[in-house]
Amino acid sequence: MRTRRLAILLSPLLLIGVVAVAADCKPVADGKPLSNRLHWTTASEQDSFAFEVFRSDSETGAASRISATPILAAGTTDETHRYEYHDTAVEPLRSYWYSVDLIHTDGSRERIVSAWKSEPLCSVKS
Repeated sequence: MRTRRLAILLSPLLLIGVVAVAADCKPVADGKPLSNRLHWTTASEQDSFAFEVFRSDSETGAASRISATPILAAGTTDETHRYEYHDTAVEPLRSYWYSVDLIHTDGSRERIVSAWKSEPLCSVKS
């Protein structure tokens, strides 16, 4: 699996890792759909309520929210927390760009990750 990691210092949230794992092209033998697994880790949070995940088909294209419900955050903490989202509406051989918004406890929001690319892991063989 191909992954991409990055670390970003954001106030009031310290984001220490972001990983996008692309769907592979193996047949789905176990009945589970293909999915891109997105996960991020925070070292600390302040007044965080939830996260929402967005996806686009291009780096500069309009992104649509794909997380049906917000992913609840830890609030205010100095502890490390790991969050994960599985995008099951993916197709093999396609790249997607993801972004994540943080919703604060006062209702304000900020984009904490943008243009986070998940590339396909397989190619068409002739």
